[in-house]
Amino acid sequence: MAQDQDLNKLIAYYFYIVSFNGDPSLALSLFTGNTFEIDNPILGNSKASFIRHFEEFDNSYEDRSIVVERSIASKDLVTMQTTQTWATNKKYASMNFFKFNEDGEIIAYWDKVSSIN
Repeated sequence: MAQDQDLNKLIAYYFYIVSFNGDPSLALSLFTGNTFEIDNPILGNSKASFIRHFEEFDNSYEDRSIVVERSIASKDLVTMQTTQTWATNKKYASMNFFKFNEDGEIIAYWDKVSSIN
């Protein structure tokens, strides 16, 4: 079955926004299946570590915002660039990468975040 690239971009967007805004458990339950790999030593490599990271992030930086600058899809991959502003008024750019299975579930996630101030 061919990948629906526009749908994958939409799923990646909502997955990241829901996680960033404090409900990573919901994001995982809605947009991932049994397989979910993470390639980020800070996040760990399990759904539990992903949840823990984003919940701690939510508690530490309550006043934050995110702007999705662009999103690009190719076959089963989506890349999304964001700009984030945290309570400390520090700005960060992130590149987020999502791999999908044929059922439209995110099966892998990795990212790179860099300070831009």
